[in-house]
Formats: sequence, C-alpha cells, structure tokens
Amino acid sequence: MEGTVLRIEQGSLHDGAGLRTVVYLKGCPLRCAWCSIPESQSKQIEKGFGQTMTAEEVIDEIEKNAVFYFHSDGGVTISGGEALVQADFAKEILQKSKYIGINTVLETSFCGAYNEIQKVAPYVDTLFVDVKCLPASSTNNGPA
Repeated sequence: MEGTVLRIEQGSLHDGAGLRTVVYLKGCPLRCAWCSIPESQSKQIEKGFGQTMTAEEVIDEIEKNAVFYFHSDGGVTISGGEALVQADFAKEILQKSKYIGINTVLETSFCGAYNEIQKVAPYVDTLFVDVKCLPASSTNNGPA
C-alpha cells in the first residue's frame, strides 16, 4: 500500500514517550490559520513537499532506530496533516509497527469519519487528540 508522506523525523523527544520517529502524512481537511505545517494540508505532492512511499518503506525507516525505542520506551508517532485522511495507510504502518513490538502514538484532530477512526484504533498505544474548535450549540451558548 502507498501513501503520501511529508517527511519522517528521526529522534523526536516531543511526540510521545521516549525517543521517537515521527511520520508526517500529507492531507488535512481543516485549513487552520495557525497551522504549524501548512505544507501538510494538501494530500498532493507540491513544490517539493512530500513523497509517495509504501508502508514497507516507512517501516524500514522506523526500524532504523528500533534499538533506541526499546531503551527509551519510545516508538513511532503518526502525525500530519491529519492521519485519518490516509487511514488505510496509517493503519498499515501502525499495524506493522505493533507486530514487530514498536510502541505507537497517533496525533490527530479526530477530523474524520468514525469508520476511519475504527481502522486505526486497535493499533494505537497512545492517542493525542488536538481539538481545534467545537461548533456552537443551539442549546448551550456558553456559561450562564
């Protein structure tokens, strides 16, 4: 299976426990004005940002630091963009990582269909959910 990867960062200390490899996937349905990685918004490869990779190629990159994961309680973090845009691809990476004993984290805004969330959930050890905004409710307009 192929997906569109913005970049893979080795050695992150800020995207989950221990030393981590962060896989930034391209594509996000949100267009937040404060987006820290605007080049991740489009799923398409544009202006040199991103590349098509197979899940196996991503796993090969993740495994390069496997010895460090086990000594630091680290692992792989799937981020984006919004990983749920490529739920099948994210699932394959997470599933293969779990199979070889690597800890998994998913960073998401949960901006995706419930069936997409169900695809990846069984293979996630830790979930970081970034709530971007909540719609105004017709029955609750804030504190009274």
